[in-house]
Amino acid sequence: MTFSLTPFHALWRLAAAGLIASLAACGGGGGGGDPDGPAAATGLQGVYDVQKAGVSQGLAFVLEDGTLWSLLIDESGESPRVEVLQGGLTLEGSTVAGLPSEAEQGLRFFAPAPAGPTRVSAFRGSRVGGGGFDGTLSIQALREDALSFVPVPNSVFPYRTAATATAMATRWDAVLTTGETLVFTVAVDGSFEVESPGGCAIRGTLVPRANGRNVYNATVSFGPAPCLTPGLVARGIALIQTEDGQRLLLGGMTSADRDFALVLSGFESPLPPAPPASAAAR
Repeated sequence: MTFSLTPFHALWRLAAAGLIASLAACGGGGGGGDPDGPAAATGLQGVYDVQKAGVSQGLAFVLEDGTLWSLLIDESGESPRVEVLQGGLTLEGSTVAGLPSEAEQGLRFFAPAPAGPTRVSAFRGSRVGGGGFDGTLSIQALREDALSFVPVPNSVFPYRTAATATAMATRWDAVLTTGETLVFTVAVDGSFEVESPGGCAIRGTLVPRANGRNVYNATVSFGPAPCLTPGLVARGIALIQTEDGQRLLLGGMTSADRDFALVLSGFESPLPPAPPASAAAR
């Protein structure tokens, strides 16, 4: 089987082209889960190509604590859109399940407008050969999808190679699904501050996760109006991938109450090197 990160490239192009709107999910955060319930799905840690009927639908990351972050492509409408699936997974024997939506880290589905706010009602599946897992995602009042999570080899995306601060510390041209476009430089400590063309003050961080894998913790904070989402703070993950020599940035984040999600996409655009002093003096 030939693997590629075609889903990553498709997701990045959709976001960068501004084809996806703000994402919203209904329902509050709810209470905590059962402390004596199933263990977090730490054994599923890795990156997956999410497939439906053998066709790539997007990418998924399962982190070391069993948290799932997935960006999915929805092509059912007039134009493609991106959906976010995020929350905790559990693993009992060979059975994989999503935490209930009402749990603190219950699985949530964030659909792009105008599809309307929805949430995951259930996910249940099982481990399959090759290290992946299959299951049925039931989205309340919307649809049911039979999905396969196929591991992406480390040779295609080096998940087991630790992310570094220096790899992220560069200048990026980016767009958020809140509507803001950004050109910002990430410092070596992972911080950045920028004002969008519309006057929105945005600050954030993009720092390597402590798990030694090729994933970054991402935070974006919006200032007051004229920001389109004043005061919003969103946290999640981000990754860097290279295509044809161009480094691309893609991230997914949710608000603290998990009522809102956004996608960040961009490409590296480092400033050209300064001319030599001798040339500048001519």
